[in-house]
Amino acid sequence: MDFIPLYLFTKCEIVKKPKAVCRNCPTCTDETQGRIMKRMVDYMTFTEDLHTRKNDARQEYKKACADWMETRTTDNINGNFEKWKIVCDKKRDCMRLGVII
Repeated sequence: MDFIPLYLFTKCEIVKKPKAVCRNCPTCTDETQGRIMKRMVDYMTFTEDLHTRKNDARQEYKKACADWMETRTTDNINGNFEKWKIVCDKKRDCMRLGVII
């Protein structure tokens, strides 16, 4: 199949692609605009939810680190192993969400 340059398409043909927006084309319907707006709203709610999950994960990690640090003493430098596993789980959650620690 040969490559077809994008400038050969009309605005309506570009709108049929999932992420393009056409506001000036007379053949585009309100339904098309509604679908595009719904995708934008869905994306906005997703990013807000992601930011809250990241903040919660960061706070839980810091709390778990503080709890583990309390168990460390001069005699037992490694601290409580069970609390260390919790710290590792919280760190893993942060890494999966993309939180930089």
